[in-house]
Amino acid sequence: MSRRWIVLAIGAVTAAASWAEAQTPFNAGTEATSTPAEAASIGGTPTIDMITLDGASLGVPLRFAGIVAGSERVELDGRKLVRGVDYRIDHAAGVLYLGFEARAGSRLIAAYRHDKALATTAQKGLAGAGAFSFQLVPGGLNMVVGLGMTERTGDGNVLSSNIFGWNNSFSFGAGKLSGLFLVGDRQRVQAQSLYEYEKPQDNVDVGRSQFLVQEAAANLGGGSVSASYQDISKNFTGFSAVEGAGYDAKLVQQFQKERGLKRFGMGLSQVGLGDLKLSSSFKTVGEGSESIDWRSLNVAAGAFSAEYSSQRVGSGFTRFKDLAEEDRGQLAKERGMSRERMAFLYKPKGVELSFSDSRIGDGNEKSIANRDFSLKSGAFALSTGTQSVDEGFSRIGSLLGPEQQRLAREVGASRSWTSLEWGAIPGLKEPLKYTRKSLVKGESSFESTDVRLAGSNWTFESTKMGSDDGFVGMGAMQDAERAEYVKSAAGLYAPNLQYKPDDVQRFLQGAGIDRSGTRLSLTPSKSTSFSLSETRVGSSTGGAKLQQASLSVGALGLSFRKQTMDDGFSDLSRLMQFERMQWGTLQGLDRTDWAAGGKFGGSQFSFTSLTASAPSGDASHQALKVSSGPFELEAHQRDVDASFSDVRQLLDPDKDNLFALRGYKERDVRASWAILPNLKLNAFLQDGKAIDSDEEKYLRDFRLSWTPDANSQVGFNDFSQRDDDPLRLLFGNNTQLLTLTRKFGSLGTFRYARETKDYDGELTDLPDSKREYVAVETKLDPKTTLLSEQTNTTFENGGKESVSTNTVSTEISKRVGVSISDVQVERNGEQPDETKRNYGMWLDFGRGIRLSYGYIRNLADEQAGTQQQQLQITPGTVGGITVGQGQYVEQRWDGLRTKSQGGVQVSASKPFSLGQLAINTMKFGFDSAADRGTWLKEDKSFQLQGNLFKNTFGVEYRGRMHPSGIRAIDRLFTFATDQSETQKVRATLAYKVRTLPDDENIMIRNFNIVAKPFKDFEVSHQLLTNPEVAKGDALLGTITQASQVSAWKLDYKRSKDFTIGAEWKEIMDPKRPLLRTAGINLGLFGSSGSPLYLYYGLEQADLNADTRRTTHRYHLRFDQKPGPNQMFSFFIGNVSYQHSIIDGQPRSNWTLRLDYQLRF
Repeated sequence: MSRRWIVLAIGAVTAAASWAEAQTPFNAGTEATSTPAEAASIGGTPTIDMITLDGASLGVPLRFAGIVAGSERVELDGRKLVRGVDYRIDHAAGVLYLGFEARAGSRLIAAYRHDKALATTAQKGLAGAGAFSFQLVPGGLNMVVGLGMTERTGDGNVLSSNIFGWNNSFSFGAGKLSGLFLVGDRQRVQAQSLYEYEKPQDNVDVGRSQFLVQEAAANLGGGSVSASYQDISKNFTGFSAVEGAGYDAKLVQQFQKERGLKRFGMGLSQVGLGDLKLSSSFKTVGEGSESIDWRSLNVAAGAFSAEYSSQRVGSGFTRFKDLAEEDRGQLAKERGMSRERMAFLYKPKGVELSFSDSRIGDGNEKSIANRDFSLKSGAFALSTGTQSVDEGFSRIGSLLGPEQQRLAREVGASRSWTSLEWGAIPGLKEPLKYTRKSLVKGESSFESTDVRLAGSNWTFESTKMGSDDGFVGMGAMQDAERAEYVKSAAGLYAPNLQYKPDDVQRFLQGAGIDRSGTRLSLTPSKSTSFSLSETRVGSSTGGAKLQQASLSVGALGLSFRKQTMDDGFSDLSRLMQFERMQWGTLQGLDRTDWAAGGKFGGSQFSFTSLTASAPSGDASHQALKVSSGPFELEAHQRDVDASFSDVRQLLDPDKDNLFALRGYKERDVRASWAILPNLKLNAFLQDGKAIDSDEEKYLRDFRLSWTPDANSQVGFNDFSQRDDDPLRLLFGNNTQLLTLTRKFGSLGTFRYARETKDYDGELTDLPDSKREYVAVETKLDPKTTLLSEQTNTTFENGGKESVSTNTVSTEISKRVGVSISDVQVERNGEQPDETKRNYGMWLDFGRGIRLSYGYIRNLADEQAGTQQQQLQITPGTVGGITVGQGQYVEQRWDGLRTKSQGGVQVSASKPFSLGQLAINTMKFGFDSAADRGTWLKEDKSFQLQGNLFKNTFGVEYRGRMHPSGIRAIDRLFTFATDQSETQKVRATLAYKVRTLPDDENIMIRNFNIVAKPFKDFEVSHQLLTNPEVAKGDALLGTITQASQVSAWKLDYKRSKDFTIGAEWKEIMDPKRPLLRTAGINLGLFGSSGSPLYLYYGLEQADLNADTRRTTHRYHLRFDQKPGPNQMFSFFIGNVSYQHSIIDGQPRSNWTLRLDYQLRF
């Protein structure tokens, strides 16, 4: 039976069904054999179709739907056909049905008018007879048939499709099988236009196609078993029939995306085999030989359970966007990768045992492996595990976000850990805790161990951590892990010792340093505690040990500290800051400290002792402090070797005194006694003796203060000092001072002082003297103060000096004030008299900024007068402007010399905007000095940086003057566009003009421009002229090189399997006027792991003014993908010279290299 008769037979069967669609081709005898011409409707667009019939189609689709009724004229092989007799037409669908069998190859010409508004289109772009179904097995099997279905595409193709299949839903016992199976036959209608221009038609998929979706499920062993299969041909288009079969529209849309993909899945869920529960699944989706596979297996039997899961994404699979899986984006990232995980859990009563093993492979035989084992039984808990990231693992960026953050640092590193807790040990209040961790990278490692035990009134802690010399894996530690190690290291010295964020960075730089510590703490009672600890730190250069003990009983406390350090331990500078605050910075220091203190009723005492020994000398210091009511006593004893020059590096508050007393043994006592509430006595006594000689020193200082009433105060001071040796007095001094102060209310304040000084000894020629001082201070008004002072001094040698000072100061406002002083100095004999005038003014701007001006004028008899001016501003911020410390000081000797110095720094305190212009930084600085009319220094600087839209710009100015008077200036202009990789053009431009002392200008340019005119193409250009080289003694800190570099580069990266690039560079400098290089490189098969590279380069260089050399370079390099036990690479290259060959040098030079490694 011919294909035509098969189609007609099926059509007859379907037409007989009562639920068939209403559009039947003919009226089957209800219409006359001839029909009068129907008046055509007005409107529509005229066209003429020529269609070549295939002799098997049920209907003849026209090129357009929405036929204007009565407008058509139809001819077949030149014979005019009559509607209702020879054919019938579906105007809305644009399909013509012949009433007879036409031979294949016949040509049908149809002239008609069409209107889009009249067209009706079936679902999914199909029109025509449509698809329908009828029940073969009620409720179990429905026949689905679609004949003569028409599809018109946007490019002008007209397609006719026939669909056959069934929709099944069978139930059998505890199982069910449901799904849809369709077979489609899609053919192109050979239709062309004889009226208007028709653009070329695209190729479309025709021929047979299928849609197969089946799901099966059944109850089994108290659980269920299921299977699913999906196979939708890539050219299948009958989705209107799929939706008509009852599938959801969204699901049908997903079916359309997955055309060409095959899915298969099967699984078991909680299937019981006695006490055993089994769950398993397998799912795959793929196209051709490439697929994504998922597998899982779960077994549970009583207290035991085990599971396995895996995921593998084929390296050639590309249709991730079409998948229904929610994580399709992540699957696309993991193309070519695999994941596997295996775990088991054994959990009988009171016990929990678990193990897991997971791996992530990158497809290039590199992986991430993780294993965990844990055991819990009552109060016992053990956990151990390992993790490794192979060196060369290249797919970190393809992992999940949290995995990336955790593993990006750990490429090439492996770690292991063990943690133990045991709480069933008699006598322990807390569980025994043991932790061990290690981090390995390369051939070296970092390891740490912690142990803690705690009883009801005691604790024991031990910590050890360190790494091998040259360990490069410190940066692989996680942030929390780094902080944990630093906190643990701080705990070696004292519980809860604080550290700073900078210490974390210093810890990462401490490769090769070992740390360990042990601490025992006892608390026998609430008022008694004891602590004993030992801390060690060391490296390959040596080490140090710290032993500490403390005892506290009620209000009494005792502590001991002993530090020993190897002389060669040179890694102190690499320790963390809080560690250096414990050890100090003095290499080879041995030190012992004692401390005691307590309270007895209303009295308290403290005692400290320090003994230090360093390679350069020894020092000791003992201190005692006692206080009881109105009496306080403080005593010190110090002993410092004269050679101990670095004693100031000791971590001790008394280090400055120890430095000053080098070479001496010293004792001092300081006492304070409040004899009466208004009568106080202070005393200071000091004795010292030189260690290497018999020189002795002593000092006595007594101060008595008496306050008879609120307005009166009397003071007396007796100060004595002696320096002598057994044979002579070197220096002696005794000073007595009596002071009296009396306030007279609104009349003012009166002050009187009487001082006597006596000098003796071979090292001084100062005369004895007596001084009397009288001062009266009064307020002229609430804002104006007058101060008058008179000082008279008589000397043992007959000299006299009288000083009269008068000062007026006033506050003009809350922010402005001035002061004026006149000083007259009169001397007898040949000593000159002096006249001084001091003028001052201040202006307060608020927020810490205060401007002050001072003027001092000094006139001396028959000597040049002096003058000093000072303008000063204090730092602060006001109105968005930050002012740094600034001042200007000028000193002048009349007719002889003028000296000045000044400087200021001003900057914007925060960024600000002017429309789209954002200013991030604005600074100005000035610093100068001059003497005798000559500039000693003059530095000027200005800096401005900001953003305009996404572009950044900068302007900088810097000028410097040498003491010789020469000046140099730099002016820099910078500009940079948005540097995001997605930008079509990226540029960074730096242009500097340097003005030299001889007014010569040098242009320094550094331009970098990158453009992406097309996809996968990148063009870059670099221009560098007169580059700078650092030179410390240069006026501006750098000098320029008279050279220029111009380079162009072109790269095309279609994929890892094909990259090509070209570059050209020209270098000019005075030593070699011309050097040009050019090259082209090609990379192939990059994604295979075995890339192939080819390169050709050309170089031209001037050897001298008359000689130029041309050099050709080319090579081929192949690197085979490393295997588990072998590695191979191959290189062959040539360097040849075209002309100007040096005598004895070969013209052509070949290089051949083979590298092969075999592991066994």
